[in-house]
Amino acid sequence: MSAPDAMIDLHAHSTASDGSLTPSELVSLARDSHLDAIALTDHDTIEGLPEAFDAGRRYGVEIVPGVEISAVAPAGQLHILGYLFDPDSAALHDALQWMQQQRASRNPRLAQRLRELGIPVEMEHVKEIAGTGQVGRPHFARALVELDAASDIEEAFQRYIGEQGIAYIPKTRMEPERAFDAIRAAGGLPVVAHPIYMERHGVRLEEHLPRWIEMGLAGLEVYYSAHSERDMRRFDALVDRFGLIKTGGSDYHGDPKPDIRLGTGFGNLRVPYRLLDEMRSALPVSG
Repeated sequence: MSAPDAMIDLHAHSTASDGSLTPSELVSLARDSHLDAIALTDHDTIEGLPEAFDAGRRYGVEIVPGVEISAVAPAGQLHILGYLFDPDSAALHDALQWMQQQRASRNPRLAQRLRELGIPVEMEHVKEIAGTGQVGRPHFARALVELDAASDIEEAFQRYIGEQGIAYIPKTRMEPERAFDAIRAAGGLPVVAHPIYMERHGVRLEEHLPRWIEMGLAGLEVYYSAHSERDMRRFDALVDRFGLIKTGGSDYHGDPKPDIRLGTGFGNLRVPYRLLDEMRSALPVSG
């Protein structure tokens, strides 16, 4: 149990996926931001967790095992956050390996599409930008900037590789039930990330929550950088109505989302430590 005024951030990304800070740098920033705990929730990978755990011990920051899995949704996509799981779970590793295979097959096709548009993007260059992390669209965006095809990351996404971009290639996503099963099999809690984005795509959450709960859904991300006070009240009411847990985080990425700060989002986000205590209380009791 931490102090009553302790703050946490349960949604942050590192260079293991599409963030600009290494896991160690992210944990160092968490310490400097006076956070008691953070969850590393990289997209479709948990490769950054060992480094984060080690940094957490050095800097005195509690590290919550996390991941963000891209799943199929009624409209757009469903991002599923997983928390407090066993990082050594074979079921979770198998599911994430499948996601990595899908990502790996998409990247060369994206590079080819850009070359067809006259932009000399080579996979080796993109891999160099990604370093030890998995290759994703933010790394393609940086390549486009370096090749003077875009003035900045935002233009690279808007013009070329975002969902409305001329070179966009849809990502293969996991079925929600498989994602829920993998997180549950690892002893963790599956949570719907940033529900506001689903609503903006016309998804009525209350129509889908019962089915997702049957599949194993445990909670909603109530506190989030893009959620207004009104949004948070609505999602808090849904949590109470359906007997779910609530979580919260900034969705910090660093340079790819420069306006979002770790712990405080756009400046007014506050996620209390008590949510983490409530999440632990919701974990299944092992035999």
